[in-house]
Amino acid sequence: MKKVFALIMVLALSLMLLVSCGGTEAPEPGKETTKAPEVTAVPGTEEPGEEPTEPGGEEPEPTSPGVPSGNLAAWEAYTAYSEQKSELLNQVMEAMGQNEDLGLEVLNLMGVAMIELMMLPAAVLGQGEEVAAVALGILGNQNVKYSENGNSYEVKWEDEEGSVYNFTSTYDPAKQAMSSEIFTEGEEDSRVLYDFTRTSYGFFAQVFTSDESGAFASVTQISVDAKGGVIGLSETDIQRTPLTGNESRDLPKSLTQWYEVVGTKFYALASDGTSYSYEFVPATD
Repeated sequence: MKKVFALIMVLALSLMLLVSCGGTEAPEPGKETTKAPEVTAVPGTEEPGEEPTEPGGEEPEPTSPGVPSGNLAAWEAYTAYSEQKSELLNQVMEAMGQNEDLGLEVLNLMGVAMIELMMLPAAVLGQGEEVAAVALGILGNQNVKYSENGNSYEVKWEDEEGSVYNFTSTYDPAKQAMSSEIFTEGEEDSRVLYDFTRTSYGFFAQVFTSDESGAFASVTQISVDAKGGVIGLSETDIQRTPLTGNESRDLPKSLTQWYEVVGTKFYALASDGTSYSYEFVPATD
């Protein structure tokens, strides 16, 4: 349960950072104003001795970012992924908060943080109904129902306003891969589909939301590695394909906007097509 409590605190902190980043004053870092419809890796992101990478191309195998080895339970795999993803999200928000031109751009990440709260049941899969009820109850939810059959799971709960949520998930322990679906009863066409898998460099995830017609409305791709990672967003040309574990670390850069952290360097293709590249100062504990 300590891991669950810690995960909730991390998610809450991410939401607080999203609210506060918009008004942060910062020095004027360098900015490129070149429109970039086709995105490749930004020159200069490579560390000494590394080769440049392009979306879908050959890339070196960095060390996995603290990913546990061996067979992991469903909740352990999700927690390992979520901790790394939350760290990347916080770093991206910190970097964006240090550039006044990106003050409103940070709001594009609000949906990413909110969906992570809906994924909280993944952090208790395999631990039984009692643990699920306690974890979801922290956020004011009630009437929690939990069931599992092998590596398939289902969790239902009711929020403080009476809305009933359904969460189903299938986990592949051999690949440390999970595919989940979330919807509200009475609004079955508006769903969230969330897939993640372990990769050679860390983790890769894709998140889809659908509108009232059942069509995909948005996609988010997230890759995390030892030095940071990439978050990509798009609302056009959305297609869902099963994850293999061989997804490129730079694949999110193929989307219409993206944000990347490499150590203390930040790169972005903003929603208006403007490219950014600058050093940022990470927050200290």
